[in-house]
Amino acid sequence: MIDFICCKGYKRDGVNCNECSDGYHGWNCSEKCNCQNGAKCENAYGICLCKPGWKGSSCQYRCDSGTYGHDCGKKCDCKNGAVCDPVYGTCTCILGFKGTKCDEICSGGTWGSYCTEKCTCMNGAQCLPATGQCVCTPGVMGRASDARPESLDSMPNATKYSPSTNGARAR
Repeated sequence: MIDFICCKGYKRDGVNCNECSDGYHGWNCSEKCNCQNGAKCENAYGICLCKPGWKGSSCQYRCDSGTYGHDCGKKCDCKNGAVCDPVYGTCTCILGFKGTKCDEICSGGTWGSYCTEKCTCMNGAQCLPATGQCVCTPGVMGRASDARPESLDSMPNATKYSPSTNGARAR
């Protein structure tokens, strides 16, 4: 019988040398790998081959903000405070924005997550793209800018604002 030694990363099995099973490396597969987050352990030296979105000698760190992919080597192109997926580089928009890069503000009477909500503002009020809150035009009030206040003259204890008195209030 011929005596032989298997190469690093292989274990002797009778007259054959078989590759180390997952999680082991080195001479005769005697060393345990310390790879994390689903990384593959190279069977000879135990080098961790990180999955996209991870980095570090044991693949223990998520990609830094603004980077993604294999070894976190790609730059994200998300706009307006969007969160970049560390694996694929896709953008998750904050409220009030849409588009693949989150570079489009809600318009056309829409608001919210990816602009999927319809604004209810009336009477020319502006709809805030993140919240759907209505910013009423002068002389209009209400949650949807759908009401006009009664004349202040008909309200005996009302305080009137007079622009001609530099902001002084008249009764």
